Amino acid sequence: PFSEVSPTVVVPTETPERPNGDANCSGSVEIKDAQLIAQLLRGVIDELPCADDADSNKDGRVSINDAQLIAQFLLGRIDSLPPTTSMAFHLDLRTLLSLASGLLVLGLWHSKRQT
Repeated sequence: PFSEVSPTVVVPTETPERPNGDANCSGSVEIKDAQLIAQLLRGVIDELPCADDADSNKDGRVSINDAQLIAQFLLGRIDSLPPTTSMAFHLDLRTLLSLASGLLVLGLWHSKRQT
């Protein structure tokens, strides 16, 4: 008269961890992440979708250093975020100025598109 019922076990799935530098919550690090950080710092946007992950050097704050590290990572100049050595953040002045002007132009272009 009694039927056997098999118990069902529900195993919660883990939320995949996003990589350091993923400011837009896409699951990967891309130039858009550095652009979002630059826009935040310029006041174009008020917050980042994934502010904790945007802190690519894990110093407890989001700054232009994080955008620069993301660019270095994407260019293959450093192997990981945060960098594994303190010397990984070395940029020559020419590269730094080129990167900063590129991020500024992208931020200005993006802000003009929104208006």
